[in-house]
Amino acid sequence: RVAALRRDGRPPALAPHLPLRADPLDVWHPVLAAVDALFVSDDELALPGANDRPREVLGALARGATRYVVHKRGARGGVLLDAHTE
Repeated sequence: RVAALRRDGRPPALAPHLPLRADPLDVWHPVLAAVDALFVSDDELALPGANDRPREVLGALARGATRYVVHKRGARGGVLLDAHTE
């Protein structure tokens, strides 16, 4: 249970270490809605359009309490989406 991981009333962050794919993405929705920040690498972000439209794809992952979604791209840098400002 993600709610049990809250500290001082704040939601936790998540790095899934599993691919996020379009087909079973609805399985992730309750978890994504309960975290403050999501950190995904190229290997984990297996959604259509992730390379061409990263902000759009990251925005689709921001649900519920999720404010930050970070796409870690190694030496190529990264993309930070702040759902409260975008």
